[in-house]
Amino acid sequence: MAKVTSITRVYPMDSLMTIGEDGLPVYDRAYNASDLAEVIGAFFSNGVFTAAGDALSVTSEAGTWSVGTGGAVAGHRIIPVDSPAEVIDQDEIGTGQYAYIIVALRNDTKYRDGAIYSVLTESPTYSPVRNNSTWELVLARIDWRGGLSDYRLDNLMCGPVTPFAKIDTDQFMLELHTAVSQFNLNVGEVRSIPSGSTPVVTVRKPEMAGGEVYIDFDIPRGAPGKDGADGESAPTMFISPESEEPPRVYGNAWLVDDKGTHTITDIRCYETERVYPSDGLFPGDALYPGGTGQWVSHKLAASLIEPQESEGSQTEQEA
Repeated sequence: MAKVTSITRVYPMDSLMTIGEDGLPVYDRAYNASDLAEVIGAFFSNGVFTAAGDALSVTSEAGTWSVGTGGAVAGHRIIPVDSPAEVIDQDEIGTGQYAYIIVALRNDTKYRDGAIYSVLTESPTYSPVRNNSTWELVLARIDWRGGLSDYRLDNLMCGPVTPFAKIDTDQFMLELHTAVSQFNLNVGEVRSIPSGSTPVVTVRKPEMAGGEVYIDFDIPRGAPGKDGADGESAPTMFISPESEEPPRVYGNAWLVDDKGTHTITDIRCYETERVYPSDGLFPGDALYPGGTGQWVSHKLAASLIEPQESEGSQTEQEA
């Protein structure tokens, strides 16, 4: 016989109230903090919200260390930090000591809150306390000299909040390292992507145990085109006279030819500067797709074209 199972802990749904025999309200759906935490845990991992406020950055001013604004998820509870919180003065950290700056969920008979505090120790390492009553995220470590180690992106100490539970990649990484050590790698798909994009290398997991590993490549097409449009082609070499200038595309090589004598009179390369993706320029000064470009002449080193005397000929001349 077919059966229907009713799950009344669906969340959220309105709770209907009736009056009991004692005259007190009775709710058909009772929710508590653990129910809500279970929902949050299905959507977010524990860690720091990297796009909220100051992302709980730890900074020092006038000798006092503070945690900036933002928020965190600890023990599957959201902890908002609406204003900076002072934690510890530098002179409180004795010689040889470390101060670990912590945001934590406290949920026991004494505390029911989110807290920001420091833990002083002489150990350069620290294991966050994580149990039913306390769940710690370590934001940073400060040493007695004032040095700061930021742990917000360290998944063992804190980590960023991610929208879903992390995928277990340990077995895949083991297979990858094994394949690399055996040089058992194959080139898979090579795709063309818009110029100016970031190249992408993808390693495909074997479809079965002991299967082959394939690496896919996404490679940008040439240099950006006019007004930031996609590049039309990859760099090319041209042989043409001075009067027939090739396209001004980054990387193009121009061998200037004297048609009368079929002699190469100059070797030029079109080079650009201050154009994305040059290091440290975009988006800092927002020059993309601007910048400058020009044909730059290149000369062959004399050692490449001058005849080299053999050791025997040198001996004869010396003799």
